[in-house]
Amino acid sequence: MQKLGRKSPSGISNCEIQELGPRIGRMSRLRQLILSGMKKLVSLPQLPYSLLELDAFCCESLERLDCSFPNPDIRRLDFTYCIKLNKEARDLIIQTPTTEFAVLPGREVPVCFPYRSSGSSITVKLNQMPLGSSTKFKVCIVFAGEDEKDTSSRLLRGGYVYYSITSKQNALGEFYKDLGPVLGKHLYIFEVEAVEVTSTKLAFEFGYGPRKGMFSLESKYDPREIKECGVLQLLEVP
Repeated sequence: MQKLGRKSPSGISNCEIQELGPRIGRMSRLRQLILSGMKKLVSLPQLPYSLLELDAFCCESLERLDCSFPNPDIRRLDFTYCIKLNKEARDLIIQTPTTEFAVLPGREVPVCFPYRSSGSSITVKLNQMPLGSSTKFKVCIVFAGEDEKDTSSRLLRGGYVYYSITSKQNALGEFYKDLGPVLGKHLYIFEVEAVEVTSTKLAFEFGYGPRKGMFSLESKYDPREIKECGVLQLLEVP
């Protein structure tokens, strides 16, 4: 097994090991952990609270996450091509709050998102008018396309999901989220916030562009088609 350093970031790639030792949970300064192409890795132990980014790209045998991610500042959970994740692991990834995004294999928006729609737009009906200054939502997007056909080109560049939120025909703004390269048959999950909501009905619209400043929902500049989207209301911010 390759030795992990105590300072961030740390990484292991293309190893034959099936699990990481418990010592990794005691690395209190570990901020970023990169596990790339570890095709025999089956499970992950508890990771340190300090962890902010986990990249488990192409760990094809990974099934279990014997851990949690309690740090409220965690930025990114990347489980691209981790095709054997069990239900408990998938639920943990989907439910963990992140400041940037989480990604894992999936063909459809999970049922835990009560608002689901084919295509790139969706309407959310709140049970009541928000009492706070803003309301947070968790969003799930599935991109169209067969990733086997375009993985190499798509991984060469990053991209942005742009989204607009409209309340009672009043635009609450257009925003963007940097997802990096995107693939089909994967779930991309991130959080958004709507401020100054004036209606119980909110309209969300999404689009994808190659980089910031060169795409808008109106221009449709080089978008990648969004197959499905889903929204889950989280909480109100006082």
